[in-house]
Amino acid sequence: MPTLLQRDKGIPIVEANTIYGILVFIAGFVGPIFGGLLGDYIIKRKRTAYYWICMASALGAVIPIIAFALLERGIPLFSAVFIEVLLGNMSTGLVFAILVTIVIPGLRGTATAIMLTVIHLCGDGLSQPLIGEISSRLEFGSDLFGLRGRFAFFEHLAHSQHLSVALACVAAPAMLGSAALFLLAIPPKLRGKPAHLHHF
Repeated sequence: MPTLLQRDKGIPIVEANTIYGILVFIAGFVGPIFGGLLGDYIIKRKRTAYYWICMASALGAVIPIIAFALLERGIPLFSAVFIEVLLGNMSTGLVFAILVTIVIPGLRGTATAIMLTVIHLCGDGLSQPLIGEISSRLEFGSDLFGLRGRFAFFEHLAHSQHLSVALACVAAPAMLGSAALFLLAIPPKLRGKPAHLHHF
């Protein structure tokens, strides 16, 4: 993100690192706690609360990611960054809570290790080269989406904000896919009437 702030938004790297670090510190602290508290509050009334909150946070994070590509700089830009990090971290605790409730005790360590491996494989391994490839193609005039020449705004955006657009092209579908997976992952036995937490 500091690289995007520097290259696409023209913000000096020291300033970008400092502001982004502060935003991540605050949002990374508040997000999981808020998500956990909200999940524990709602689950008393709705057994699938954890799944729905995770799905909602994934869907909600699409908006600030797209806004980030559209905005230039200033408070609106950094607000989009903050909201994205906040929503992205809201489900952190809930995902692990879901994991330990659907996996038998003897396999929870292995399941957690697999989940963390997949998270880093997709988030750190696959996404970054993909963002770089899309960014390079946009910067050098490739018409990835068949929109060049039809929309002057996209023409300008794809060239001037190519790294931000590439991020949105990778992150937004991933978030939508995550939301769909959370919905599909709801166990049939939890789709019934509300129950107390110890029944979850």
